[in-house]
Amino acid sequence: KQLTNLDYNAVALLTWIQPIQNLFLDNNGALWIGTYKNGVAFYSAEDSKYSTIFLGDVCTIVEDNFGNLWCGTNNAGIIVYNPITGTKRIYRSEEMGLGSDAVISSTIAKDGSLWFGTFNGGMTHYKDGHFTSYRATGQSNSLACDNVWALETDDDGNIVIATLDGGVQILNPQSGKFTTYNNRNSGLLSDFVSSISFDVAGNIAIGNEQNFSFLDTKTRKITRYKTTRSGHVFSTSSI
Repeated sequence: KQLTNLDYNAVALLTWIQPIQNLFLDNNGALWIGTYKNGVAFYSAEDSKYSTIFLGDVCTIVEDNFGNLWCGTNNAGIIVYNPITGTKRIYRSEEMGLGSDAVISSTIAKDGSLWFGTFNGGMTHYKDGHFTSYRATGQSNSLACDNVWALETDDDGNIVIATLDGGVQILNPQSGKFTTYNNRNSGLLSDFVSSISFDVAGNIAIGNEQNFSFLDTKTRKITRYKTTRSGHVFSTSSI
């Protein structure tokens, strides 16, 4: 990947839309920027185009197989936006079976279905025009926490779930089985997980406050990192 310098007008646009809550690169290489209060900003370096679409407080963006952008908002559920026609469709918590309209995270599964996580409202799965909700029930095979802060899809098609106070879970959509990794059963540094990602080998990087861990997807062992290689404590408040 190569860094690209933006022209003055594009830089001015990006400055105006702060604070930025989410960056998403669509299938055509265009950058979509979810912002607080200013909706979504669009920038295409190839076409030198930039504009804003006022969709509210946009926390997360995912693109379906038809080119629609599903924008999770801070207070209005999910807004589905078609970039070609400009049409919008809004899904509120009641329709999705969720306990909150604050949709914080999203991912697209291998089969093209969509998953969304909320603040204090659980998680929902959209497939073939229907929503299926998941809530924390206290049962062993259920969502560990209703605060779902990050979602990713791994190479095997599992849904990786980062929660605030429930650790990390891996959901097999075929079997419906949840596997939970937390401070008590696996040595995770904290059950408050703010981010997840993958390294080149497919292992899961888990971000906590001021530290991170790696979950080896083959051995299911967690390696914890509290400092940099030089021994310095991470200076950020959340990774």
